[in-house]
Amino acid sequence: MDQELNNVETVEEKVTAEPTKTQPNDKKYSDAEVDEIVNKKYAKWKKEQEAEQSEAKKLKSMNADEKTKYNQDKRQAELDKREQEIARRELMAEAKSILNERGLPVDLAGVIDLTDADTVKASIEAIGKQWEQAVQKGIAEKLKGTQPLTKAPQNDMYPFYWTNQ
Repeated sequence: MDQELNNVETVEEKVTAEPTKTQPNDKKYSDAEVDEIVNKKYAKWKKEQEAEQSEAKKLKSMNADEKTKYNQDKRQAELDKREQEIARRELMAEAKSILNERGLPVDLAGVIDLTDADTVKASIEAIGKQWEQAVQKGIAEKLKGTQPLTKAPQNDMYPFYWTNQ
């Protein structure tokens, strides 16, 4: 039993005796940067606390009917916000699907107006037309090439090939 205790002590000594290795890529902040980060976080926390306190004061001054109406309105606003976010996600998915079907880059979904289904389709139509025009213009530029030569170039660099000696 004493030997086990000695083994534990030696392991603990090894663990504490070994210096911790720091990687050279560890990001270090200056005192000014840390102060700035802390001040921003504190300001955000303080703003949230003030908002909670003002809401608590507002609720305290209301009667029971006003409180229930206020809470219902608040819940309804949150539900409306969630519903809009869900609708936006669905429209984004639909836009990506349509872009993929038409062979357009799916990354273009970020520039589409996601107000409603009709505006999504109109935006994709406009983007599709512009994309096609740009592709056709690029193809025409590549196929344009250079003008054919009307006269053979004079090669003065090697005159001895052209002379009879």
